[in-house]
Amino acid sequence: MSTYQERFEQNFLSLSHDYALDNQGGAKGSWCTSRVNARADFMATNLLYYWGLADGGQPKFAFRCAKVGNLYGLFGIKTRYYYAKGYPLSIFDTRELGDVCEKLESLELYALNMQESANLRLTTMGTFGGSAAKNAKIDRRKWEVIADFATNAKNASDGVNYDTCAEEGLASVYDAAAAALEKDLNKMDKPLDPTILFALIGGGVLTSILLINKAVR
Repeated sequence: MSTYQERFEQNFLSLSHDYALDNQGGAKGSWCTSRVNARADFMATNLLYYWGLADGGQPKFAFRCAKVGNLYGLFGIKTRYYYAKGYPLSIFDTRELGDVCEKLESLELYALNMQESANLRLTTMGTFGGSAAKNAKIDRRKWEVIADFATNAKNASDGVNYDTCAEEGLASVYDAAAAALEKDLNKMDKPLDPTILFALIGGGVLTSILLINKAVR
């Protein structure tokens, strides 16, 4: 069995899995909201597993529907389950996958776009969409779950092991700027006057930092 690190390396954001496609929920027009939501959560979790962002255990997603078969709940409603392949990774394990911030941003943007696409399908169907509407609702919720996962992992910071992706990106910019400045200074025949150096740092780099911080926020 492959590790989640191997699946992440091999499959991340691959669309070869059926659950990455539209209209794969298998819903019928009679499905209740509880089942639609459970199916979406199940598919989202299995897709995260395939992409290396879920692992371990077998989470289950419950649904209960009042319908003709159970006389609309007159004698009770049986709880049924969808069983997924693994739990979504913790933020720490996700960020430990390596240079993951850009990939999380790509995942977030893709999921949000797919969520909007599903929502547009629903809008064009009107009130009576039958099974097509139920499958669009599954897709919309599925991509919402995935987008939320990516957003949370991207924006989280524990103050010790990892910062937000935006902060880590700024740190890379600062390091690159400092390295470039040091390289230029080393080319000079004599050390730069401390007063001039302070002015360069204060007036140039610090201004850049403020502008970058403002843009990130």
